Amino acid sequence: MKYLTLLLPLLLCAAISYSQDIIWQEDFGSGCDQGQLAASTTLNSGQWSLSSTGTNESLANTWFISAMENGEGEGNCGNSCGNNRTLHIGNVEVNFLILVPADGGATYYSSGLEGFCDLLGCSATNRRIESPTVDCSSKEDITLSFEYIEGGNAVDNATLMNNDGNGWVLLEDLAKTPCCGGPCNGTNQGVWTGHSIDLPESANDNPNVQIGFNWTNNDDLDATDPSIAIDNISFSGFDISIDPGDGDECLGDFNQDGIINAADLLILLTAPTGECPEPCIFDLDGSGGYETSDLLFFLSVFGTFCE
Repeated sequence: MKYLTLLLPLLLCAAISYSQDIIWQEDFGSGCDQGQLAASTTLNSGQWSLSSTGTNESLANTWFISAMENGEGEGNCGNSCGNNRTLHIGNVEVNFLILVPADGGATYYSSGLEGFCDLLGCSATNRRIESPTVDCSSKEDITLSFEYIEGGNAVDNATLMNNDGNGWVLLEDLAKTPCCGGPCNGTNQGVWTGHSIDLPESANDNPNVQIGFNWTNNDDLDATDPSIAIDNISFSGFDISIDPGDGDECLGDFNQDGIINAADLLILLTAPTGECPEPCIFDLDGSGGYETSDLLFFLSVFGTFCE
């Protein structure tokens, strides 16, 4: 029992601290950089790319990486022209009647001049920005997390997509985020909102995982800002579980609920140390009894999901 007393703090620490590891992350860097196209920006995490997912008219909005829509952090109101760059949909340069420079932040152009596009330029948009390939080898239960703001309406909308190497699929139609000081009517800034979603099982142990954000807007003169802006993206996951037992046995899963966790630890702590008759479920290393080496073995497989 002396060994249990000495190792109990270590085991409890392992139970509490068992968590996902960061696999990949991107915060889009610093600097204002107005008008910097997302697909032409070199980032530490790799190169993003742009794809057309439908009609894109002559003044279609596009994806920028700049601090014209500043990253303000979860729970804070949006703000423009700062130093914390974000990924966002913004307008391209508009020269009709008045000059509107490219990238006014997470604000999009909707001319409402359908039928006059050859003359004046229209803005229907369908564009997906795609992350670099993320290597999730030797990881499972992958979680994607990020902060974002999104306005728009039922038609002007952002969706989250995933590619496991076999093509793009819809993960989620992202919820509109609240606005500061009242309804989202184009004058109130959005509230930065934290969001997490579990990636499909196809991401597990997969070296070729991508995410994409697709933006669609029509040309009906109804543009409710903000469009969408994203910041502080991360992938996290657990190390691939290895079944330590033979056949259907999973050593350390004393209550047989399919995972070696704190519930099994509590059972282990009640077991007497020393030799035990066969079969001895607490003799994890096959030494013939329950001792310190078995506790260390249990610690090494803590968090394992049994198949």
